[in-house]
Amino acid sequence: MNIHTRRRLFYGFCIAFLVIGTSTVLYTQGWRVDFANWSIKKVGGIFVRSFPREASIFLDGISIGNASWFLRNGTFINNLFPKTYELTLEAPGFRSWTRHIPVAPAFVYEISNAVLVPSLPLIPPSSTLPISLPRSFAPSFPSHIATSSRFTAEIKNNARSSSTVLISEITSPTSSIELIFSHPLFHVQWSGRGTLGILEQSGALWEYDLTSKTQEKIADDVRYFAWNTDGTKIAALEQRSFEVFDRLNPQEGYRRFNIPAIQEAERVLWYKDDLHLFLIFPSRTLFLDLNDANLENLTEVVSTHKVFYNPNLNILYYQDSATSTIQALQFPR
Repeated sequence: MNIHTRRRLFYGFCIAFLVIGTSTVLYTQGWRVDFANWSIKKVGGIFVRSFPREASIFLDGISIGNASWFLRNGTFINNLFPKTYELTLEAPGFRSWTRHIPVAPAFVYEISNAVLVPSLPLIPPSSTLPISLPRSFAPSFPSHIATSSRFTAEIKNNARSSSTVLISEITSPTSSIELIFSHPLFHVQWSGRGTLGILEQSGALWEYDLTSKTQEKIADDVRYFAWNTDGTKIAALEQRSFEVFDRLNPQEGYRRFNIPAIQEAERVLWYKDDLHLFLIFPSRTLFLDLNDANLENLTEVVSTHKVFYNPNLNILYYQDSATSTIQALQFPR
């Protein structure tokens, strides 16, 4: 082998090393060749966790293998070029779930709680049917008295313009706190954190913190409100919109939805994960995902307002409008 051949081999190996090394570095950094446009782009991904866990996954109509199993809860779809994808989830006995996902370079779009709505009732409904179910159809709202594990709160609407809320400790009723308001009051309800929600007849919604002895106005124009389980979020039905306030993370946790005919909604029920809600209308009940800003999966669950939700069993009981019988929908656990 002469010197010219050795030089050509040396330079060839150097070039190959640079090409392969650069390609490897770019690949590990997320760069891929988009053969559709003959360009190099940095890719992103989608992580999806569905309920039920074994739901079939489709991305732009193409089946994606569900990688969930008992040690791995969720599926990571990687090497996706930046664009908006249509993600669909399907499972037998459930309605399909679809959302358009904007994938950005070097980012993973996470969907950690995609809940599919059951399409078929339980047959038979359930042996755990609550005895007082028909009474549960009627919400205990408004209430002038609210009781927690330690305290009671009672509205005292006076003949004059001012009103008061009297807060008393159950074990020591003589020791009390009196909150004064300039308008008549409508409803009080304790949260799971020990704070008190107070609704004026004018629609002003307040939260009173028993620990710090401070009160804060949350919203105006409220018709109905409901705390979630631990009292960190409060859902408020208003005349023209529906809002959810995160009391621990007010900025990032705030949600506002312009739901069609929201002025007709009667009440809301929190779903067990605190990321979904049931919206109760006079002739239907809807299921809302709080992370679904475009309302792509705002689904009618049943065509009645007579519903009762058991979060422990994750079952929605309802009175069938056609037969007047009690039915039940088992949501995925």
